[in-house]
Amino acid sequence: MGFPFYWKLFLEWRYVIFERLYNTYCISYTPDIVPVYLRDNPMKTCAQYTFERGFRLGMQIAFTCIDPEKL
Repeated sequence: MGFPFYWKLFLEWRYVIFERLYNTYCISYTPDIVPVYLRDNPMKTCAQYTFERGFRLGMQIAFTCIDPEKL
């Protein structure tokens, strides 16, 4: 018995969605916008930038979900 058709559709669209998210939030390496201490290491620069953006997005989602009365 195979997957239902909607599951196959989800698996196909998942790649499209993640590619769009990646291209939106992960910038290409441009030495002019990178701090001086990270210019020699593009891998760490990309990883740190991606982590910071992901953390910021996660915190925004978390604070959106918190009940204002509990703050």
